[in-house]
Amino acid sequence: MICFCSCHILYSCDITYCFLTQDVKEKNAAKAKLRRLCEDKAKHGEAPKLQVPAWLHKEWKQRDHLEMAMEYRDCGFDKEKFIKLRERTVTNEENHKSTVAVGWYSKEDMLKVLHWNAKKIAGAVKICEQDPLHLIRTEKGNCEYGGEEEYYVTTRETGALEQNRLKKDERKEITKDDSEEPMPEVKLDRLNKDKQRLLASQSSAAMRSKEIFTKHCDSVLQKTAKLRSLQSDLAKHYDNTDEVVRKSIKALDMDIGKLDDSYNKLTEVMAEGERDDYAGGCLGSKPCAKAVQNEAKIRPWNAKRHFKKIAKQEQD
Repeated sequence: MICFCSCHILYSCDITYCFLTQDVKEKNAAKAKLRRLCEDKAKHGEAPKLQVPAWLHKEWKQRDHLEMAMEYRDCGFDKEKFIKLRERTVTNEENHKSTVAVGWYSKEDMLKVLHWNAKKIAGAVKICEQDPLHLIRTEKGNCEYGGEEEYYVTTRETGALEQNRLKKDERKEITKDDSEEPMPEVKLDRLNKDKQRLLASQSSAAMRSKEIFTKHCDSVLQKTAKLRSLQSDLAKHYDNTDEVVRKSIKALDMDIGKLDDSYNKLTEVMAEGERDDYAGGCLGSKPCAKAVQNEAKIRPWNAKRHFKKIAKQEQD
């Protein structure tokens, strides 16, 4: 019911307020209490006078007032409870990404090509025997060379650790004593915009560096697998007592060793890049450049063509 007083004329805004629901009135009252709590009490020209920490005052200016007012109301308009609720905690989440190199190898290949000891070979065979359908080429035709059983084993596994910072709704920040007068805020809008543009350009450059790094690592891994396969073919199809064959296998073994060293250096620098978000462009480092140079010198298809040519001359 609306009561009109004979000595006052109600303005349109007053009439509108009379028709507001109880819920809206409570929300407006909560927003008013929040404003009185978070606003700066200092007069013009005076140092800031705050009843809450500086970070909460800044958050109140930037965030939705209604949302914060409802939280303040849920705390029973208790200042300490509200400040504690508005705190956030920062946690770390770790992700481990790994790259795995696998292939088909017989027991003899594991010994001569991979240079595994007897204990490691026995362990690999035992694991493969647990799933023979997918991990063993049997003598019934699945094996490509000579009916010898081959096992699908992992020859290398490398990885990089990533840390992602996750922000929750609850935050805990170290603040100065509330009794100390906070420093007046300085507006640096232009500086913030320049900083955002710089971060955006660095993010784009970091993504490009990461893509290039991944391609280099994959290339080295593929060439290593091709050279191992070529070495295995030479050991199976040619006489190991022949001087040319032995020298060829030894040369391949040296090339594989160089590629292994290159891959290790690449993964080390890549792990540093993951840790530092590829800041500064880690592709310019000397270890990485040397690794890429060694990898580029070795051409598996050239090596294979060269050994085929030698084998043909020996047959003639």
